[in-house]
Amino acid sequence: MPSWLKFARVVYEVIGGAAICICLVWFAFYRVASQMGQPCVDTQVKNVHSPGGTETAQQRFRTCGGHSSVEVLLNVPGDEGNFMRVISLVKTEPSQVSFEWTGPKDLKITFPASAEIEEAYGVVWRVTVTRSPIQ
Repeated sequence: MPSWLKFARVVYEVIGGAAICICLVWFAFYRVASQMGQPCVDTQVKNVHSPGGTETAQQRFRTCGGHSSVEVLLNVPGDEGNFMRVISLVKTEPSQVSFEWTGPKDLKITFPASAEIEEAYGVVWRVTVTRSPIQ
């Protein structure tokens, strides 16, 4: 085989490999960018004040792209209107999640046992959070 043909073969292999890599990178970027471009939509379901009135728990339904979750949040002390997530549940609906204050600093959250917990905290700003899955 002549040397120019060997050289041409190597060039074509390099170009082909580069084309495959470019396609894979473009596909990965497209998948990430398509998810990032969709803003999250939060729908407030309800607010409930603690018995002492110093704390507020809020339930909301959050949708980001194709992902949705039911969240319960607590207000940030001294920063009215700013909330921190206490629990985030997937594979459930807002109507299946409830919460109640069982004391001035005790919050009980009830949800179906089939729901999956994405994120959860036991104590937030001296508020004890009890999770109660039901069958």
